[in-house]
Amino acid sequence: MSSRPAKPNSKALGAKSPQPQKGGKQRRSQATTRRSVGIKAGGIKTLREPLTYALRGAKDDELVKNSLTHPLHSYPARMHPATARALVDICFGIEKVQPRVVLDPFCGSGTTLVEGRAAGLDVIGADLNPLAVRIARAKTWACPKKRLTAFEQLGAKISAAAVEEGKAARRADYEPRPIRILKGVDPAARDEEIAPWYAPHVRRELEFIAGAIDEEREEDEQMADLLSVCLSSLLIKTSRRTSDTSPKGMKRNIARGAPGRWFGERIELMVQGLIDLHREGASGDVTLLERDARKLVGPGVVAPESVGAIISSPPYIGTYDYVDHHRLRLAFLGMPYDDFERKEIGARRRFKGRAHQAALKAIDDFKECLKGFDEVLVPGGLMALMVGDSVAGVEPVWADGVLREIAEDRFSVLGWVSQERDKLGSLEKRAFGEYPKREHILLFEKKSQS
Repeated sequence: MSSRPAKPNSKALGAKSPQPQKGGKQRRSQATTRRSVGIKAGGIKTLREPLTYALRGAKDDELVKNSLTHPLHSYPARMHPATARALVDICFGIEKVQPRVVLDPFCGSGTTLVEGRAAGLDVIGADLNPLAVRIARAKTWACPKKRLTAFEQLGAKISAAAVEEGKAARRADYEPRPIRILKGVDPAARDEEIAPWYAPHVRRELEFIAGAIDEEREEDEQMADLLSVCLSSLLIKTSRRTSDTSPKGMKRNIARGAPGRWFGERIELMVQGLIDLHREGASGDVTLLERDARKLVGPGVVAPESVGAIISSPPYIGTYDYVDHHRLRLAFLGMPYDDFERKEIGARRRFKGRAHQAALKAIDDFKECLKGFDEVLVPGGLMALMVGDSVAGVEPVWADGVLREIAEDRFSVLGWVSQERDKLGSLEKRAFGEYPKREHILLFEKKSQS
């Protein structure tokens, strides 16, 4: 997918060499690349240092990562919060783009949106994953103090009841409650998906919490969604699954009552994070859409030329199956994910046996995304995208080269930075050979209409 040598079929995919390119408005200057400990940067000179910080500043960061609502819920392959904070500052502080509206069309758990809120911006997030949208909504909740207090009290009540349920299970006369049945969900299929991952007593306690949330949903759907995010954050930690990204099993000894206590701790973490977020200055509007990034423009979605900057990390081609990372949580919560699975862009599963065709399809999908991004950005609006080199089948994907080519008709490159990343496994080592595998941030400006 690049003009880099020694890789068959690369030119067939049409990507240009990911080297510094000329272009941009006359007032913008393009400078030569510089290298510092595996990092290359180019473009406008004043942007190189902040972009470099955005890419590598996250390496040793703990402060930003553990601030605001960022630690509420794990999310595989998310943009690091320190990177998101730096990119928000570049777009709205250094470049001072207007209007003060940021869009993340692949928002995941809302990292960019949290940082946008903290900077006082209006934020718009979209994702095909219904759980991601729910998490992002919880982490950016523009809550009146009264509602936040009610949420905290309700969460503490459910937590205490769940702990008591765990204690009661030790008694000889204990009769477990029947497993909850969800409307519109096949109970046998759900049980098959969930049962192997949990010790029986752990699942009973988690289902107890979920049942209490279901009861709340009948009265207050918003409150139930927020509570379910705190429950979701525990569903891997309490399972036999190694991690979000690894389906391997492991032994975990979970004490009775622990899920209830941990749920209460998550409620407290979310409440404190939201308090901190509003102290930072969160005051703008929040819009969350369960929406395909290829279809963002239209009535009731995102208005044309209404966004000042797009900051996002699109899926790395052929690298992840995001739906698999979240399948256990989605099944437990009873959230449908057929649309997410069917429309996921660049998913690794699509590359088995047809890598070349899948890569072309992913590139076409991103072209469609960029067309919509162009429509929602104001003239001169900015687009900061974080992408990574990957492997499609057995061929390397030079992500920056692909992105430059498909963006060049609509956007000018203002600055870019790349850093080398480890090649994971024998497949990546064979695919990349002597060439480095890199992660990149590219900052674009929407071209003026001719």
